[in-house]
Amino acid sequence: MIHIARFRPTPSMVVASIALLVALGGTGVAAVRTLLPANSVGTAQVIDNSLLKKDFKAGQLPAGKQGPSNAYATSADGPTTVSDGGTTLATLQIPKPGNYVIWAKAYLSDGSTGDDQAQCILSANNASDHSFAYLPKASATATVSNIVAGKVTAAGTAQLACTSATGHMSARSVELVAVKIGSLASS
Repeated sequence: MIHIARFRPTPSMVVASIALLVALGGTGVAAVRTLLPANSVGTAQVIDNSLLKKDFKAGQLPAGKQGPSNAYATSADGPTTVSDGGTTLATLQIPKPGNYVIWAKAYLSDGSTGDDQAQCILSANNASDHSFAYLPKASATATVSNIVAGKVTAAGTAQLACTSATGHMSARSVELVAVKIGSLASS
């Protein structure tokens, strides 16, 4: 029967191994420095999108085009009375044609005995979105939110309008935002 002896390195063997690794590591660094001298990496060696802003010194990156997005917004703190004949809460000018996502929201409150219903419509270009809120009792509140997405073919407006069934409703914290996007795909 053959016994395999267990190898136990001596302290001198451990020190010698560490010294060898350090020596080889230094040689590797020297070899890389010799193969890649300063300023030798160029466009051919860089993988697209692999460099980050932190890889550049201040002022090395040109300003360049920032992309296709523009955003436009308006707001109204209120309160604005919402009548039974309809009230425009916010109108936003959209100065450039393009693809847009347009969002609106309003905080509604009942100013009477309750049992009031609101209908709000966000309209832009030929698109619209309707939302409804029911306020069952006095001082009840609700938030309505609408969104449309589509192509705006010419400069124009987006508008949020609401109608109260009783005319005893008010709107606060109205926001209307249009964000121009590069492309719009629908499914």
